[in-house]
Amino acid sequence: MKTIIWKSTYYESLEYMQWKKEANLNSFQSTVIGLKDDNHWHLQYQVITDLQWNLRSFQLHAVVNAIDWVVEGQLTHGKWSINGQERSEFENLKFIDISLTPFTNSLPIQQLNLQLEEEVPIEVMYFDVVHKELSRVQQSYVKLDKETVRYANVPKDFQADITIDEEGLVVDYPGLFVREW
Repeated sequence: MKTIIWKSTYYESLEYMQWKKEANLNSFQSTVIGLKDDNHWHLQYQVITDLQWNLRSFQLHAVVNAIDWVVEGQLTHGKWSINGQERSEFENLKFIDISLTPFTNSLPIQQLNLQLEEEVPIEVMYFDVVHKELSRVQQSYVKLDKETVRYANVPKDFQADITIDEEGLVVDYPGLFVREW
């Protein structure tokens, strides 16, 4: 088991994640607490991948300003079941991006096998936790060097050069997150 702790000065939050490698799966369980402006939250999530980091399922439970939001997803043959209902708008998405955590950036970083200077556009299921919204968005990743990947949303109105470790986990996401442990 591996423990990772991230701090965000932007979101005024702290995240504690445990990564367990099991027989043929990776299990990531995390808790994030924080506050920004007039919002405060407690977020717990679990992400399950196979050993090649292919996403299998997720569970997310957030309490934002004392209001619960629960989202559970299962991926089967390219189709997503969200809270027990098939959601065609997310069909064939391989990645998720949960706001308030840098962890979900590691999913495409690990799985895309990026080559130096190669830009790879992707679509992801995006969780805006504070506003309790789920949507399909476009992003791109470019490997700048062994330890740096450029993330951008599309259209490119935001980008960041993310420092990663040898396992593809975020070490520094400038202006948003830094790994403390």
